[in-house]
Amino acid sequence: MIKHQLYVKGQTVHALLTSFTNPEVLIPVKGIIKDIKYNEFNPEYQIKVIKFYDNVKFLKKNLIGMIVAHDFKKRPRRFNKQISHITTIEALNEFIALPENDWHFNFIVESIMVTVSYKDTINLFNRMQDFLFERKLRELRDFSTRIAYKGKYKYTGYAEFHAKLEKMIGDKVEKLGIKWKLYIDWL
Repeated sequence: MIKHQLYVKGQTVHALLTSFTNPEVLIPVKGIIKDIKYNEFNPEYQIKVIKFYDNVKFLKKNLIGMIVAHDFKKRPRRFNKQISHITTIEALNEFIALPENDWHFNFIVESIMVTVSYKDTINLFNRMQDFLFERKLRELRDFSTRIAYKGKYKYTGYAEFHAKLEKMIGDKVEKLGIKWKLYIDWL
Protein backbone atom coordinates (compact mmCIF):
# COMPACT_ATOMS: atom_id res chain seq x y z
CA MET A 1 0.00 0.00 0.00
CA ILE A 2 1.46 3.34 -1.08
CA LYS A 3 1.27 5.90 1.71
CA HIS A 4 2.90 8.99 0.24
CA GLN A 5 2.32 11.66 -2.37
CA LEU A 6 1.90 10.49 -5.95
CA TYR A 7 2.73 12.66 -8.94
CA VAL A 8 1.60 12.67 -12.58
CA LYS A 9 3.40 12.84 -15.92
CA GLY A 10 4.42 16.34 -16.86
CA GLN A 11 4.46 17.59 -13.26
CA THR A 12 7.45 19.64 -12.12
CA VAL A 13 9.04 18.14 -9.00
CA HIS A 14 12.23 18.28 -6.98
CA ALA A 15 14.21 15.12 -6.27
CA LEU A 16 17.39 13.60 -4.92
CA LEU A 17 19.40 11.61 -7.45
CA THR A 18 21.40 8.65 -6.18
CA SER A 19 23.72 6.15 -7.78
CA PHE A 20 24.03 2.39 -7.75
CA THR A 21 27.79 2.79 -7.29
CA ASN A 22 27.67 5.30 -4.43
CA PRO A 23 24.22 5.61 -2.87
CA GLU A 24 25.49 8.02 -0.22
CA VAL A 25 25.97 10.77 -2.80
CA LEU A 26 22.71 12.69 -3.05
CA ILE A 27 22.24 15.29 -5.77
CA PRO A 28 19.27 17.66 -5.41
CA VAL A 29 17.62 18.55 -8.73
CA LYS A 30 14.49 20.02 -10.26
CA GLY A 31 12.85 18.00 -12.99
CA ILE A 32 9.78 17.08 -14.99
CA ILE A 33 8.20 13.65 -14.70
CA LYS A 34 8.44 11.92 -18.09
CA ASP A 35 7.13 8.47 -17.10
CA ILE A 36 5.93 6.50 -14.08
CA LYS A 37 6.34 2.85 -13.12
CA TYR A 38 3.93 1.80 -10.39
CA ASN A 39 4.56 -1.08 -8.05
CA GLU A 40 3.14 -2.18 -4.72
CA PHE A 41 5.52 -0.26 -2.47
CA ASN A 42 7.26 2.68 -4.11
CA PRO A 43 6.48 4.00 -7.56
CA GLU A 44 9.45 5.10 -9.61
CA TYR A 45 9.59 8.21 -11.75
CA GLN A 46 11.61 8.90 -14.85
CA ILE A 47 12.61 12.52 -14.40
CA LYS A 48 14.08 14.87 -16.98
CA VAL A 49 16.41 17.11 -14.98
CA ILE A 50 15.92 20.77 -15.77
CA LYS A 51 18.02 22.26 -12.97
CA PHE A 52 20.89 21.17 -10.75
CA TYR A 53 21.38 22.81 -7.35
CA ASP A 54 24.93 21.69 -6.49
CA ASN A 55 28.10 23.40 -7.62
CA VAL A 56 29.75 22.30 -10.85
CA LYS A 57 32.92 21.04 -9.17
CA PHE A 58 30.89 18.62 -7.01
CA LEU A 59 28.81 17.48 -10.00
CA LYS A 60 31.87 16.88 -12.18
CA LYS A 61 33.42 14.80 -9.42
CA ASN A 62 30.31 12.79 -8.52
CA LEU A 63 27.89 12.82 -11.46
CA ILE A 64 30.35 11.80 -14.17
CA GLY A 65 30.85 8.07 -13.91
CA MET A 66 27.82 7.43 -11.68
CA ILE A 67 25.95 4.28 -12.59
CA VAL A 68 22.34 5.38 -12.81
CA ALA A 69 19.08 4.16 -14.28
CA HIS A 70 17.85 6.24 -17.20
CA ASP A 71 15.00 4.09 -18.48
CA PHE A 72 12.64 1.52 -16.95
CA LYS A 73 13.28 -1.02 -19.72
CA LYS A 74 17.06 -0.77 -19.82
CA ARG A 75 19.70 -1.70 -17.28
CA PRO A 76 21.54 1.04 -15.35
CA ARG A 77 24.53 2.52 -17.09
CA ARG A 78 27.41 4.89 -16.48
CA PHE A 79 26.62 8.59 -16.86
CA ASN A 80 29.17 9.69 -19.45
CA LYS A 81 27.79 12.95 -20.79
CA GLN A 82 30.79 15.23 -21.12
CA ILE A 83 30.39 18.37 -19.05
CA SER A 84 34.10 19.03 -18.49
CA HIS A 85 33.94 22.21 -20.57
CA ILE A 86 31.28 23.71 -18.28
CA THR A 87 32.51 26.00 -15.50
CA THR A 88 29.38 27.36 -13.80
CA ILE A 89 26.08 25.92 -12.61
CA GLU A 90 24.23 28.44 -14.80
CA ALA A 91 26.09 27.16 -17.88
CA LEU A 92 25.30 23.56 -16.90
CA ASN A 93 21.60 24.34 -16.50
CA GLU A 94 21.61 26.02 -19.94
CA PHE A 95 23.47 23.00 -21.40
CA ILE A 96 20.92 20.47 -20.14
CA ALA A 97 18.13 22.54 -21.69
CA LEU A 98 19.51 22.01 -25.22
CA PRO A 99 17.23 19.75 -27.34
CA GLU A 100 20.08 17.40 -28.30
CA ASN A 101 20.67 16.66 -24.61
CA ASP A 102 17.03 15.81 -23.91
CA TRP A 103 17.44 12.09 -23.17
CA HIS A 104 20.91 12.40 -21.57
CA PHE A 105 19.53 13.90 -18.37
CA ASN A 106 16.69 11.48 -17.65
CA PHE A 107 17.02 9.59 -14.38
CA ILE A 108 14.91 7.01 -12.56
CA VAL A 109 14.12 8.17 -9.02
CA GLU A 110 12.23 6.33 -6.28
CA SER A 111 9.12 8.15 -5.10
CA ILE A 112 10.46 8.57 -1.56
CA MET A 113 13.17 10.84 -3.03
CA VAL A 114 10.67 13.08 -4.82
CA THR A 115 8.84 16.11 -3.42
CA VAL A 116 6.78 18.88 -4.92
CA SER A 117 8.72 21.77 -3.41
CA TYR A 118 12.36 22.77 -3.30
CA LYS A 119 12.08 23.42 0.45
CA ASP A 120 10.86 19.85 1.15
CA THR A 121 13.64 18.36 -0.97
CA ILE A 122 16.31 20.40 0.78
CA ASN A 123 14.88 19.40 4.19
CA LEU A 124 15.02 15.72 3.12
CA PHE A 125 18.54 16.24 1.76
CA ASN A 126 19.72 17.86 5.01
CA ARG A 127 18.22 15.11 7.19
CA MET A 128 19.90 12.44 5.08
CA GLN A 129 23.24 14.29 5.02
CA ASP A 130 23.12 14.69 8.82
CA PHE A 131 22.46 10.96 9.19
CA LEU A 132 25.36 10.08 6.87
CA PHE A 133 27.68 12.52 8.67
CA GLU A 134 26.82 11.06 12.07
CA ARG A 135 27.23 7.51 10.82
CA LYS A 136 30.69 8.39 9.46
CA LEU A 137 31.60 9.95 12.82
CA ARG A 138 30.68 6.67 14.56
CA GLU A 139 32.77 4.72 12.04
CA LEU A 140 35.70 7.10 12.45
CA ARG A 141 35.49 6.79 16.25
CA ASP A 142 35.36 3.00 16.06
CA PHE A 143 38.25 2.73 13.57
CA SER A 144 40.54 5.22 15.34
CA THR A 145 40.11 3.62 18.78
CA ARG A 146 40.82 0.02 17.83
CA ILE A 147 43.45 -1.66 19.99
CA ALA A 148 45.45 -3.02 17.06
CA TYR A 149 45.55 0.33 15.25
CA LYS A 150 48.76 2.27 15.97
CA GLY A 151 48.71 4.78 13.09
CA LYS A 152 48.78 8.56 13.10
CA TYR A 153 45.02 8.93 13.77
CA LYS A 154 45.04 6.65 16.84
CA TYR A 155 42.98 7.68 19.88
CA THR A 156 43.40 5.85 23.19
CA GLY A 157 39.66 5.56 23.69
CA TYR A 158 36.23 7.03 23.13
CA ALA A 159 36.82 9.75 25.76
CA GLU A 160 39.82 11.18 23.89
CA PHE A 161 37.99 10.99 20.56
CA HIS A 162 34.91 12.70 22.04
CA ALA A 163 37.06 15.50 23.52
CA LYS A 164 38.62 16.20 20.10
CA LEU A 165 35.22 15.98 18.44
CA GLU A 166 33.75 18.46 20.93
CA LYS A 167 36.44 20.97 19.95
CA MET A 168 35.50 20.50 16.32
CA ILE A 169 31.67 20.51 16.39
CA GLY A 170 30.67 21.23 19.99
CA ASP A 171 29.44 24.74 19.13
CA LYS A 172 27.19 23.38 16.35
CA VAL A 173 25.63 20.84 18.72
CA GLU A 174 25.01 23.57 21.30
CA LYS A 175 23.22 25.69 18.67
CA LEU A 176 20.82 22.78 18.20
CA GLY A 177 19.97 22.97 21.90
CA ILE A 178 21.40 19.52 22.64
CA LYS A 179 23.67 18.93 25.59
CA TRP A 180 27.05 17.49 24.53
CA LYS A 181 26.72 14.47 26.86
CA LEU A 182 23.36 13.52 25.28
CA TYR A 183 24.81 13.92 21.80
CA ILE A 184 27.77 11.68 22.61
CA ASP A 185 25.49 9.05 24.22
CA TRP A 186 23.35 9.08 21.09
CA LEU A 187 26.36 8.94 18.77
